[in-house]
Amino acid sequence: MELEVAPLAAELAGSWFAARALKLTAKRLTVEYRALLRDENETVPTPLSEKVDLFRARPPPPDKPRGWAPKEGGAAQMLHADGWWVVVVKVLRRRGEPLLDGTPAHAWETGSVRRK
Repeated sequence: MELEVAPLAAELAGSWFAARALKLTAKRLTVEYRALLRDENETVPTPLSEKVDLFRARPPPPDKPRGWAPKEGGAAQMLHADGWWVVVVKVLRRRGEPLLDGTPAHAWETGSVRRK
């Protein structure tokens, strides 16, 4: 079963990653992440598996509704480093338009945005 999981690692708090369920017990779920690796330095990468509480799992989101676009001040989720992170849209810019600090918008590897 495909799902999204909030990993246990503190540095990933607030994010959700694609995973598949391996085993279900009354209170916990064993999952294997699609993009997270057990050890990034392994010669043959092995997906990270861990046991998580059920509240850390959710079904994959539905497709983005036709015509949906982010709005300033609205909640969304941003794909970053293979995980979905909850964000608040501060300002909308056109692709390539510089950010306030002068960093070009394309310098941010945000992937895509989906509704929350």
